[in-house]
Amino acid sequence: MGSGNISWEPQEIDLPTVELAFRAAQALGTQSVAVDGMRRGEERVIAEVSYTYAAWAIHACPGHWRREPSGALNWVEGAMRAEDANFDDVLAALKRDRSSVRHAPE
Repeated sequence: MGSGNISWEPQEIDLPTVELAFRAAQALGTQSVAVDGMRRGEERVIAEVSYTYAAWAIHACPGHWRREPSGALNWVEGAMRAEDANFDDVLAALKRDRSSVRHAPE
């Protein structure tokens, strides 16, 4: 993205690189990360990992990739705001973890 050469066309996006980005996010234990993917011959590699990114570029994209529990990648049509997605992820994590929260006795 630093080059300003951005393509939002899903058919132009290299799916093995998307998969690599999802695996990197999982390994890092993060729900939001930006990666720069490159090729070294036929091998996909990550050249840069950033904790921040330009939110306007996310919103301008006509959709996003979702990794299903089965591991399949699915393209989801429609613009989104990165901050909304992050907020939704935090709420979902809190909902999952609330059973482990102990309340102080009254």
